[in-house]
Amino acid sequence: MSANRLAETFYPSWIRPMASVWTGEPILNREAARHVRMAFDIVSFLSNSLAVAALALGLWRLAGDLNLAGNFFIGQGLLSHWQVWIALAMALKFGHVSLDRTLGRVPDGKPRARS
Repeated sequence: MSANRLAETFYPSWIRPMASVWTGEPILNREAARHVRMAFDIVSFLSNSLAVAALALGLWRLAGDLNLAGNFFIGQGLLSHWQVWIALAMALKFGHVSLDRTLGRVPDGKPRARS
């Protein structure tokens, strides 16, 4: 009987992932790891897209304050300030870059070669 079978037999379900660590077996199989990678790719894409949108809104609000553009669609509140929009854009872009570095991609979007 393999160690993994033994772990499934004697350990309850909440401790089985730890049994995989003890036996040296991967917790996620390849299919689950592929789904996690795909979810991270989607989050990375959305964070970059939202950063561009937030920057555009921040620049629109700034241009509106300088009387170079029309009125901003949010007149009052926290989101009516250009500083908030630009800070949000910077935070989202920082998250996008951090996630791409974590996933091991270079800026052109291709996977980095493992050496």
